[in-house]
Amino acid sequence: MNNYKFASSVFNWCFKRKIIKDNPCIGVTIPIVPFKGVSILTVPKIRTLLETCQKGSPSLIGFIVLVIFAGLRVAESARCLPSNIANGVIDLGGDSTKLNIRRCIKITPQLAAWLALPGVEIGGKHIHQRMRELQAASGVTIPKNALRHSFCSYSLELYGADATARAANNSPAMLFRHYAAMVSLEDAKAFSEILPEVNL
Repeated sequence: MNNYKFASSVFNWCFKRKIIKDNPCIGVTIPIVPFKGVSILTVPKIRTLLETCQKGSPSLIGFIVLVIFAGLRVAESARCLPSNIANGVIDLGGDSTKLNIRRCIKITPQLAAWLALPGVEIGGKHIHQRMRELQAASGVTIPKNALRHSFCSYSLELYGADATARAANNSPAMLFRHYAAMVSLEDAKAFSEILPEVNL
């Protein structure tokens, strides 16, 4: 589906500029793609992942918590700079976001507690390699986009569609389609109580 949309947009751009005579995508039957559910991490797995990270790779915590507790996309978190975090918000310009629009996300007390840990870095190099090493050390496998999917699922249960949509930069309709009833209210409350261990 995404490839079709991309190709159609390219051909339409060419057609409007009279580079081609018609858009070859017009009249193509769009295939029906079966719905695929998202994968999220359970609260115990999130705790294990973060505890392992806090003990062995504290510099990586900033990358993880900006996704799982603030709803940034993985690429957005990787590109985030310390200068993007100030005055209680994460402020990303359009050049740092997927949809090329500014995003301003309030930092919750939970997120602030993780970001305040010693050794935490914002952004950084070799993120994917370091995440693979963390998964091996923690025994927690992270399916594709599971950190962000987890944020959306737990946040939707805790704060509702409008607040979650603003934070995740998605539409409420998309949130309900993918994340409704993925977690219980009890699990969502447990998610909101995941805080760093002070004695590690």
